[in-house]
Amino acid sequence: MDISVIIVSYNSLGFIKECINSLRDDIRAGTGKKISYEIIVVDNDSRDGSLQYLRRQVKENNDIIVIESKNNAGFSKASNRGAGKASGRFLLFLNPDTKILEGNFRDLADFYSGKEKNGRVGVIGTRATIESGCYPRALRDAQTALGPDAGSRLEVFSTHCPLFVPFVEEGWIDPPVTRSVAEEY
Repeated sequence: MDISVIIVSYNSLGFIKECINSLRDDIRAGTGKKISYEIIVVDNDSRDGSLQYLRRQVKENNDIIVIESKNNAGFSKASNRGAGKASGRFLLFLNPDTKILEGNFRDLADFYSGKEKNGRVGVIGTRATIESGCYPRALRDAQTALGPDAGSRLEVFSTHCPLFVPFVEEGWIDPPVTRSVAEEY
């Protein structure tokens, strides 16, 4: 298994549908090397129909595992439960309101599988997130955990973008203006 995608869901029916569909669409549209993946959704005791939707997904698809929690234990515990069931070489944690843009999942898989070896990662985020240094720290921790086979050290290039984040938060993922702003930064 190449990648285990772990999503923690709590009362996010509309978002989780779009997240899973965009992920599958991107994987199916890809060309070249086939990516093996699994989607693990940890439901934190949702009451909005999310669990019923997820149960149907399990019956209709062989790429999804649902872990049902009897209470909302929080994001961290739910993420750890999902990671405990994962069989992928790499773990990708997504929020349920994530929408995968065309080619992004494949690019990520190629990067981590060693196809891309330039050692550079670009990040756009809020000023507070960028200034916190959390992205370089997280990548450094991941490389340490993966051991000497993780490849060369990664260099993180990051910038804050006061325009980009609100577009994404409002669901403006596909409009040309969002891509234009992202490319500018």
